[in-house]
Amino acid sequence: MTRRTYYRRMFYAAAIYNWLAAAATIAKTVSPSQIPIDSPFDQFGGQVFALMVAVFGYGYFLVGRDPARNEAIVQIGIIGKLLIFLLFLAYAIAGTFPFILMIPAVGDVIFAFLFLEFLLVGRARYANA
Repeated sequence: MTRRTYYRRMFYAAAIYNWLAAAATIAKTVSPSQIPIDSPFDQFGGQVFALMVAVFGYGYFLVGRDPARNEAIVQIGIIGKLLIFLLFLAYAIAGTFPFILMIPAVGDVIFAFLFLEFLLVGRARYANA
């Protein structure tokens, strides 16, 4: 697999990851009894959170279409993913957030570091590929 293909797939995977998280959050707010995990959100808050996660997912989809031209979205993604992880972690440590939700939040950290690798190393390789 070429670097170009790798990065495109990575950003598409990030988009799908976000869309699945958004769908799960919406499902939990619409049918709370169907998903056996406590939610830190009320219905409105969960839906707003899910919409923002879905919008970020669309941004990653756009990056996947043309990684070389969407550096700003990648930078925003790194910041957003790290801040969400830190926020979730702070509330989990405080005991007001279900600790099990830290599992998918770790995925955000992984993607943040993959995005950072793209910006620091891969962008130049992608352009030259």
